Amino acid sequence: MRTTLDLPENLLEEAMKTTHIQTKTKVII
Repeated sequence: MRTTLDLPENLLEEAMKTTHIQTKTKVII
């Protein structure tokens, strides 16, 4: 099931850097 998430872009980028995960979807999961 697809859902649209409205997350702050800078928060997502920080999470991606911290976890070293390349895709936004995997960061959220």
